[in-house]
Amino acid sequence: MHDGNYAEVDLEHGGTLRMRWLADPETGAARYWLAASNAKGSVVLVPALYQQDPTRHSRPTHDLHIFARLDGPGVPGRGERALRVYGIELGGRYSVDTRRPHALTPRRRSGDGQATPLPPGSERLARAILGATAAHWARREDRPVLERLAVRNAAPYFLDHYARLLRSQREEQARATRAVAGTEARIAELRLIAAPPA
Repeated sequence: MHDGNYAEVDLEHGGTLRMRWLADPETGAARYWLAASNAKGSVVLVPALYQQDPTRHSRPTHDLHIFARLDGPGVPGRGERALRVYGIELGGRYSVDTRRPHALTPRRRSGDGQATPLPPGSERLARAILGATAAHWARREDRPVLERLAVRNAAPYFLDHYARLLRSQREEQARATRAVAGTEARIAELRLIAAPPA
């Protein structure tokens, strides 16, 4: 589903963030292409419900994941360049409470693929950009639709998880039942042995 959307947002420390986005109609994931002075690239925003068991009926403490780099099925715009701030590529995943979208710590992608701290100026700009992007996502009119898609896509994973868990529990139950039967047979035999002669 091409939202066909474009927005410009004033950043908290000055400058303008230009953003375009595309949401996947199957998963609810959205790719945001971002550009500002000294920053350009894309991030993927995924409702946090995508990774939550839909049968638990509780809301996560955060409601959004921002991935600095994420390609795969159900992610729009594969192979896109990750967001770079002052030439430094961001790395990692950020769990965001969209009521406090700027309370995150952006990190850089290091040579071994790990996320490490950014220099202070880069961190401030990255936090402003990611926070503004999260705040924009939180106000989307189609946010409830994206969250429902995320829940629907989480269900097969948890269905498989609980089916495996149930098989394991049934196997454990069968072993326990056999063990109980064996112990009962031993007790019965020992009672016969220990009984005084008639």
